[in-house]
Amino acid sequence: MIYFRVRDRFAESPWESGPINPIVRTVTISAYCPVCGELRGEPRNLNQCDDGAHYSTDIWTNPCGRVDAYADVVEETTELAAAQAAAVQAGWTGHDACLGGECGFGLDYIEVGGRGEDHDGAWCPHVQRATTPAGGEAR
Repeated sequence: MIYFRVRDRFAESPWESGPINPIVRTVTISAYCPVCGELRGEPRNLNQCDDGAHYSTDIWTNPCGRVDAYADVVEETTELAAAQAAAVQAGWTGHDACLGGECGFGLDYIEVGGRGEDHDGAWCPHVQRATTPAGGEAR
């Protein structure tokens, strides 16, 4: 998974309904570009101003040159959250609730001391968020 700060225009007041109040969300999406399958680019800060309202978001460059529009990123994070909730509802726990590798740790995932780690020792945040199903054992 990768985290980006994006402007969520869908959460903002409609145009011409009052002062501009940019809504910036930190979203979680797959670390991989949906077009080329390579890791997405590293986030860089972008300071912006919209009608006098200042805010900061992240920008990044994907290896294939694809531009991830903020609206698409917000939609992707909503879909990912719904899929993860369905996985937990189905009784999956830990890394299994990350949608079987969609979180970017893929096939290199191993269980180390109760934490999710890949072969490089990177921590999977979804292991902490996952729940154990009622009457079940955590996997």
